[in-house]
Amino acid sequence: MGIRASYLINPASGTGPADPHEKVPELSRRARGIPVWAALRSLGRDGVASLVDGLAANARAIATGIAWMSGSRWRGRSVLRVSVSNWSTDAADVSASIEAVRRAAASV
Repeated sequence: MGIRASYLINPASGTGPADPHEKVPELSRRARGIPVWAALRSLGRDGVASLVDGLAANARAIATGIAWMSGSRWRGRSVLRVSVSNWSTDAADVSASIEAVRRAAASV
């Protein structure tokens, strides 16, 4: 039941927490297409495209605003993994997160 990706911490290396996908049959759930259908039905194609564009803009803003990195590696680089996939996350949330990381980094 494992998933391997270069940006995930490898539990076999002894660093970091265990991969949660190793513990549950998450990818065996049925009817995974229903949430996609519901989103398309509710928002329409343009609405889903707008949502994805907004999430990508949030990810770019965080990548631009934060230089401090920790927690994972991706393509041989240390990275800070951030989830911006919640539909309610907006530019104010992104700005607050960037400022919180900057304050935390300055206090170290």
